[in-house]
Amino acid sequence: MPYRNWDIYLNAGLTLYSSQVTDYYVGIDASEANEFRPQFTGQAGARIQFELFAQLPISESWTFNAGISQSYYSSNIADSPIVDSQGATQMMAGVLYVF
Repeated sequence: MPYRNWDIYLNAGLTLYSSQVTDYYVGIDASEANEFRPQFTGQAGARIQFELFAQLPISESWTFNAGISQSYYSSNIADSPIVDSQGATQMMAGVLYVF
């Protein structure tokens, strides 16, 4: 959606992960477990993501880009001993040159 000279994009998404994928990335096998990292078997999980991205032309060839993304993970993922929190925030800023 345009706002003055900005182009603003909104996005939402849902990613579903199978139990095999979740177990591969956040599961803890018996051989990897210790007193601080207990065994954990991943189950099917999900991620919900919301994004805001904006572009501003600086000149005929250059564009400024900025964005923020917020992800929320289901408890089947967030309960793993190697996961710090249930959410993650990512921000980016940069410039783009158009040939």
